[in-house]
Amino acid sequence: MLAALRYAWRDEKVGADVVLWTVTDDTAQIIQAAPDIEELAHKVSVVVWDLQSDASSMAPGAGIG
Repeated sequence: MLAALRYAWRDEKVGADVVLWTVTDDTAQIIQAAPDIEELAHKVSVVVWDLQSDASSMAPGAGIG
C-alpha cells in the first residue's frame, strides 16, 4: 500500500502546469510531513528564462510582464 500527497495547479501567465507529487509506503511519514509539503507547495513559483535575449536579460523573470 502507498500513501500519496499531490498538489497541482496551472500558471496561466506562462502556460505551465505544475504537479508536486509525494509518494511513500510509510503512511505515518507522509502524515507527519504533510504540513512541510504544503508549505513547499505554497512557495513554488514558475520562472521563465528568456534564452533568446542577450546576457543582460538573463535574470529570472526577465521578459515577463
